[in-house]
Parts: sequence; C-alpha cells; structure tokens
Amino acid sequence: MSTRLNLILCTGIQGLNIGSWFPVGRHRGSGPLHWGCDHDHIGSEENRCVRRRTRLRAPVFRKEESEENSGAGAWSPSRSTYLFVWEGKTTSSICWEGSLVNCVEDADRCGPAADTLVCYQKGISSIAEFSDMQRGEAGRPATSTQGKKTEQQNAKLMYPGAQVDFQTRKWWISFRAKRFSAETLSVNETDCILDLETDCSFSTNSRVVMAEHGSSLLASLEERESPSVWFLATLLVSFVTVISCGWVWSSTKGKERYSGLPPGDLGLPFFGDTIQYVNAYYNMSVKNYVGKKIARYGSPIFKAKLMGHMTVFMDAPEGSKLMFNRRNDEKLIQGYWPESTLKLVGSNVLSSQNGAAYRCHKRHMMSHFLGQNVVPRYLVRIEERSVEYIQRYWLDGTIDGSVLETQNQLMIHTFGLIADLCLTLTDTNEAEKLRPTFEVWEKGLMALPINLPGTDYYRSLKARAEILNYFDTYVQRRKQELKDGTASPTQDYLSVMLTNPDDSGHFYTDEEIKTNILHLIHGGANTVSSTLTMAVCKIAEHTEVYDQLVAEHTAIMERKGDAQPLTIEDVRSMKYSWMVLQETLRVYPSLPGIFREATTTFEYNGYTIPKGWKLLCTAAQSFQNPELVEDPERFDPSRFERGNFSPHVFFPFGGGVRLCPGYELAKITMLVFLHHFLKNLHWTLTDPDEKVVYHFSPGTLKGIPIRITRVKAF
Repeated sequence: MSTRLNLILCTGIQGLNIGSWFPVGRHRGSGPLHWGCDHDHIGSEENRCVRRRTRLRAPVFRKEESEENSGAGAWSPSRSTYLFVWEGKTTSSICWEGSLVNCVEDADRCGPAADTLVCYQKGISSIAEFSDMQRGEAGRPATSTQGKKTEQQNAKLMYPGAQVDFQTRKWWISFRAKRFSAETLSVNETDCILDLETDCSFSTNSRVVMAEHGSSLLASLEERESPSVWFLATLLVSFVTVISCGWVWSSTKGKERYSGLPPGDLGLPFFGDTIQYVNAYYNMSVKNYVGKKIARYGSPIFKAKLMGHMTVFMDAPEGSKLMFNRRNDEKLIQGYWPESTLKLVGSNVLSSQNGAAYRCHKRHMMSHFLGQNVVPRYLVRIEERSVEYIQRYWLDGTIDGSVLETQNQLMIHTFGLIADLCLTLTDTNEAEKLRPTFEVWEKGLMALPINLPGTDYYRSLKARAEILNYFDTYVQRRKQELKDGTASPTQDYLSVMLTNPDDSGHFYTDEEIKTNILHLIHGGANTVSSTLTMAVCKIAEHTEVYDQLVAEHTAIMERKGDAQPLTIEDVRSMKYSWMVLQETLRVYPSLPGIFREATTTFEYNGYTIPKGWKLLCTAAQSFQNPELVEDPERFDPSRFERGNFSPHVFFPFGGGVRLCPGYELAKITMLVFLHHFLKNLHWTLTDPDEKVVYHFSPGTLKGIPIRITRVKAF
C-alpha cells in the first residue's frame, strides 16, 4: 500500500512533485507498515510515538468495549476503537456524512494533514473504525448496540480509487496527496471503497467506508515494496527520451509533407504549448498570449501544439467567417472533440456529431424542445422555479446585510431548473444530491486524459456511469407513465425524445437519450449560472446600469400589473436587460474559444492547413480586439444598441450551422431570473477586487460574495 498510496499521479499543468512519490525509507517484513514506530517500545522516551504526542483536532468520541472499562467515552491503549467526528449533515446507524474528518490517535504515530488526520494502529493502519451505533443528540453517537446486524444493501461504488482484497477484507484507499514522508501525509480528499453488501451515505469531499459486523475501516495499509530512487529515475529518463524522439519525429514529418505552414513552433516535448495556453485561459489572459505570438511571428495566423494536436489560431474576423460559413461545413471543416472527451461526453450527443447525423439530430431537438417557438411552452415553469428559488435561498432566513455567495447559489438554481426541464426533477434537494457527482464528472473534462485509479479522469468516467445509471431509472419509469397516460409527451426533454422519432423515423435509444440529457444539464447549468453570476457582479459595479435595468422592468410591470405572470412578449421586451447580458458575455465569455477540425488540406490566406489539424477562433481575438470593438475594456451595454456587431465578431453561442441550440432557452431563463432578482433585492460586492478566473466558465475563487438588501423595486 505504501507504493499505491505514494505513487499518486501528481502530474498536471502545475508541475511535478517527484519527491512526494515514495517514502523516505522502506519497510521489509511480513507485517504492516508502521511509518517509523517501534511497537515493541511504545511509550518509551526514545520512541517518538509516545502517547503524549497525540493530537486532537476537535472534540471526539471514544469507545472501549472491554469488560474492565466498557461504555461510551472510555479509552484503552491496548484495544483502541477509533471514531470519526464529521462536521456533517446527516447520520444513520452506521454511516456518517460530512466534509471534515477529525480523528482520535493511538499511542502509535499519527500523521498530521490539512483536513484529515491519519491514525496508525498496531497490526493495521486505519483512518476510523466505527462501532455499530445509534444516532444520539445533535448527531452524536449514543451507546453501542452490540450484536445488532444493520441491513446492508445497495452497495454504491462512488469513487473506486483503490483495490479491495475480498478474501482478506483488506480495504485500501487512495489519497490526493500534496506531500508525503515517512511521518506525515497531507491530503485534501479521500476516495473510498464500499463493501459489496453496504449502502453508505455520501458527501461532497469524503466518503465513509462501512465494513461488515458493525465496524468500518477507511484504509488498512499493506506493505508494498517501494521502487528505488534509481529505478524511478531510470523510468523517468526513458519516458522523456521516448517522447522527445516522438516530438522530433513529428516535427520533421510535418515539414517533409507540407510547405507553407503557418508560423509557430511545437513548444515543449509532448505538452507543446498546452501549459502556456491553459494558464492563459485560466487567468483570463488569452488576449496577452495571442498578442505575444502575433508580435513574435508577425502574423495573426499561427500554429501551436495544444492537447497533443497541431492547432492553427485563426485571425479575426476572417477566421470565424471561414468556420461559420455553412458551405464550408464538412467540405473543409467539421466539429471536433478530443477522443478522451468523447469518452466522457458520448459520441452520440449533438455536439459530437457531424454531417447528416448532426443536422438530423439538431432539427429534432429544435422542433420539439429548444426551438424559438417551442421554448415559450416552458415559460411558466421557468418563472415559478425562479420565484421559488429566490424566496427560498435569498429571502427566507436572511436579513438586510446578509452576505451570500453568488456563484454556488446560482448554480443551485440553474442546475435544478435544467434538470427539471429535462427530467421533471422537481425536488431541489434531489437535484442537489446529484450535483456533486456531476462536478466529479466535469473535472474530467479539464483533466489530463490518464485513466488510472486516483486521477480526475478515472473518477470522471466512473461518475459518468453512475449518472447514466441514475437517469436510467427515470427513463424506464417514464416509459411506463407514458403508456399509462400519467405523463405528457411534451412535459420535458425525456418525454419528447421517447415519443418523437427523427426525420428518418428513428426513435432514439435509451443510451442516446441519457447521454444527451447529461450534456444538456452540463451545458445549460454552467453557461447560464456563470453568465448570471458575472452579470450580478458587473451590475453592482455600475450603478447607472442597475438604475436603467430597474426602470425597464418597472415599465413592464406598470403595463401588466404585479399579480400577472410574465408573458413571452414581456420577456422579449427586455431589450436593455439582454444588452447587459450580452455585454457580460463579451467581457466574460462562457465559450472562450471555438475549435474545428480540417477535413481536407486547404489553403487559407496564403498558408497551408493540413487535413486533421485543428482550427481555433478565440474570443480574445474578437470580443476584446480594439480594432473590432470600441474601448473593449469598458463595460458598456449600450454598444449593442448601436447594432454594430457582426456574428463573426461576437459569437458567445458559436455560429453557423453549429450555433448553440440552447440559445433561446438560455436567454429566456436569464431574463426571467434577472427580472425577479431585481424586483426583490439590491446588492453590493463585498470584495470588488476579487480576481476572475476560468475553470469550465468564468468565476472567482471566493464565488463573488454579495451583501444583500431586501427591496420592492417595482
């Protein structure tokens, strides 16, 4: 286990930490690893594992079940039962849920960590051993119920980040480690293996492993030979040599086959320019990245190697004209997803398809769910959800001066809303239980595609399987409801897909339906929540924008009366509100760049673009280009009133034949929310200088906290 625990994949765009891959020393023998503790001399002065060095992170509960000293709260070094205290939300008889673990230490060594303390016990090493308990007051465990056999059904393998030996009942667990030595282990998240016969509640950051017979072990460590430093060094040198040779070969190969390629270089071996580009993307400095390249090569068209593929950065606006021209679709270019992303997204989702399959699928989706004439059927539902959400999360239980974190709060709304429109998932709490698994899946979209236990990509694939399994319950139930007449053929996306064939008469399979729901929820929730979050931020910064918004919505309510629900005409009359949202998307685009793939070798502006190369139009080259946008650093919604933006300069939802099908739904959802948010709240930023960064979409590390004041604006 030492090898397994230490050889955590630490590679990534932030660098390597080779020193954390192996312990300082190796332990030989048949016994378990004790990390420097001499268990024959526990308590001796020369031994650094004396019990007085034990640490308690917070109040904990101890239990000893020996005959001499039984009962809750007793302690015996000879027979230790370790209990976790979770700062959690719910507990069951044997399963606790929470986000922070506190630990009781034995007389043996315990390594300090950021969020979790790892306890080492004689014979095995455990991070918590539960007795079978009932829940007591305030989530505290009551006395033990010996002999009680709790029902253990429906095992869930949430994050299989380790291996299980079911013969010897050895539980292993992998950690995302920051640093590791013979005495310390620092972790920030745990992965857990569940028993085959166990159902365990789960939480956002950590999971509890329940074993048989009323006790639980989170990680028992077995001794494993750690590879020597020389072996690892040899392996690393061999790896670098191989990829360097491949890099040299690929660079000469391109030069032999093609002439007239755009200027540029291949960057670092294997990584190319990926690290620099992703860093610029994350820090919202793509404009500077592109500017430096243009200055270096003397051309707005240049090449770089991104994510393992040769990529041509296109000029603006001519490059987007080429990419959005319907005549060029399939003939010169097509949509593109990396193979690793296809495994996470699915090859049968709309954005993964090309040609006739794409056009047929999009017509079906626009005709029955997302078209401009179809979305209004869901307006009442969108408004009801918005009103309910604002009341529950922003008004109930708050007072004037309350500070709320905008980013996560709005994600609750948008995730719940799109899940409702796709599945009629009306219970917000049920949606919130699903969201953490979605977040694990989404991490894989930005991770290195290394499918090994302990990596984000590996976890993402497992989370995807779990999500699709969850959706399958809805699919099978809806089929029966449609058959019984208790569900409407148009009540949501699921019903639409089950009851309407495409142009060729093909009914979509269960797998196709589930993967498209996955993609719709991801795209709809993230895009809308991030845009609304940044709009709330910019409105707070510009009081004149807030005043003009209130004036527009006041006029709408004066025409119709306060008690009347919004109509589609009301929503489409929110002209200035839409300009504010467009300007937000210009400054903080939810789609920082658009990729395509060359289907044939062709000439463009004097350069050769080989077949298979990728093309990239960045928002930075268009949205923030002073040659195309007047005073691009200024937040000015009125610039859209002048109507001087072509679709080749401003394309927040893509363009051409691949224009985002969810455009109309996103627009209406944001406008309806903004109407009711303005109606009930005034707000100010608590940290106006908070840095905005990108993950999947723009946001901040603190989540843009705002101080709210209740109002009745109109």
